[in-house]
Amino acid sequence: MAIYLTGDCHGDFNRLLDPRFSESDKNDYLIVCGDFGGVWSESQWEEQMLDRLEKELPYTLLWVDGNHEGFDHLKSYKEEPWNGGLVQFIRPHVIHLMRGFTYTIEKQRFWVMGGAISIDITDGLFDKEDPLLKEKILDLKKQGKNYYRIRGINWFPEEMPSEEEQERGMESLRKNGMETDYIITHAAPTMVSNYFSAWRFKADELTDYFEKIRKEVQFKRWFCGHYHVDEEMVVEGKNFQILYNKIERIY
Repeated sequence: MAIYLTGDCHGDFNRLLDPRFSESDKNDYLIVCGDFGGVWSESQWEEQMLDRLEKELPYTLLWVDGNHEGFDHLKSYKEEPWNGGLVQFIRPHVIHLMRGFTYTIEKQRFWVMGGAISIDITDGLFDKEDPLLKEKILDLKKQGKNYYRIRGINWFPEEMPSEEEQERGMESLRKNGMETDYIITHAAPTMVSNYFSAWRFKADELTDYFEKIRKEVQFKRWFCGHYHVDEEMVVEGKNFQILYNKIERIY
């Protein structure tokens, strides 16, 4: 059995068919650290794509949600118990790990918290019912501005964890004595983000929540995605790895 991790996919799953998995089976796992991008609607294309992942990937695919997911459609999948927490089976071997749970995989504990704040909406956030939507988008494009999102289509308020999800996460950690083997998130703690980006990214409610966890919880390694870089670092004696294209084996 093996456990791998990688970063954001955004609906491009070519990386998941890496030749290194030729000897894998469904007892092996690959975890995507957010922005999976495979659940947006019930379109025929999307359903066929998910069917292909189930059929063609030799391992079990686990994913943490990021900020770019179809949260309205994701709600339609039933929540079911799996390895110590609740999950959503998108397909039998394509599984969404939900926020705030600790899962046990091959005797290793994985604490999970998806979500992040979108940083690519600086040009505007629009309502899909806005009668002037097409005109507003056309005007932005004429100005060469493309950092906008449309509420209910490619932006959802659920991108950020709720208070209930955050409290569930803290309670799960407390039950385990504020210890876990691995932490899997989409965003990073504030200090980690500052460390690798030279303060490029602003702190927010979620990164500050992770900052508290960084200080108080003992863990082997913390993995996240979101920033579209591959970086490893040690911050105050603890190990962090930001993943994008890299595939990292941990077991």
